Amino acid sequence: MSHDCLRSVGLALMLLGLATGAVLVPALLDLTRGTNWESVPGIVLSSTVERRVSHETDADGNRFLVERFEPRVTYRYTVSGVTQVGHDLAPHEVASVDEGWARTQAARYRPGDGVTVYHSPNGRRAALLPALSAGVWAWLALPGLALLLGVGLMRRGRGSSRGQGGRRFPTSRRAARGAR
Repeated sequence: MSHDCLRSVGLALMLLGLATGAVLVPALLDLTRGTNWESVPGIVLSSTVERRVSHETDADGNRFLVERFEPRVTYRYTVSGVTQVGHDLAPHEVASVDEGWARTQAARYRPGDGVTVYHSPNGRRAALLPALSAGVWAWLALPGLALLLGVGLMRRGRGSSRGQGGRRFPTSRRAARGAR
């Protein structure tokens, strides 16, 4: 493979690694929020599906409507003697364009059912589903590997001017003076 090709592939892998990492980090932060939350017993008060419509824009600037469905479970729980009401199914957003999926999730929580409620240390947030484990951070190995491989290919692509023909330049002042 030529040196220019190695540099090009290396650059592409570096950019891919950086871009993928930039997308993964915020997503993983959101998914692992709540890994240190305590759990307490709770009781389901109601369960339904909420329909949300949002205006979004595609890469070409065209606006369109997106319909999402979110399972909405209302539950009561007590932390440090204070009774609270929560609505979140998970510490991260749980919505889908699939209404059937949302209805299936909501149906799992019938009024009167006992549930485990995970709550934040400050007591302001609660969820019925625990956060994903911190092990999901292993996914960052993929963009990291692409970045390292890209750097390696860029370094190999620099190559050496020896033995490739072409013009050689003197490396010392004495050799430079002799060349004049």
